Amino acid sequence: QACFYAAYGTTAVAAVWFAFINFLGDELFHPLDFFSNKLRTRPYWFLIVLMAFAGLLAFDFVSGEMDELRATLPELVVTIYVQGFMLVGTMMMRESAGAAMVTMLGHMIISKFLVIVITILPAPFLPGVLYSNCFL
Repeated sequence: QACFYAAYGTTAVAAVWFAFINFLGDELFHPLDFFSNKLRTRPYWFLIVLMAFAGLLAFDFVSGEMDELRATLPELVVTIYVQGFMLVGTMMMRESAGAAMVTMLGHMIISKFLVIVITILPAPFLPGVLYSNCFL
């Protein structure tokens, strides 16, 4: 659970940070990267990213997929969350909050497909470790 809160908590911090810096802050401090510029000049894109993020989280909670995956392959779930946390943290420090939000949204979508692809074949030994390594 701690990895889940770390990954998605930093994304929530990135969204709040983005809103304060880009919508309420002085124009002198606005980041000049592509994602921040698009999300700032077209606020509906910011809302679309937030809605997509919330929709994917709601889908995970309602469908129970992450709970089932957490019960059967906890190593894979930890790998997914830690990778998301590292991606968001790196993008926050090196790029901007807008880039961090878009990165986490992309990570959520891509990781779902990767989990489906790597768990197709049954693992001959240590399935959690083997699938985690394949995911990375």
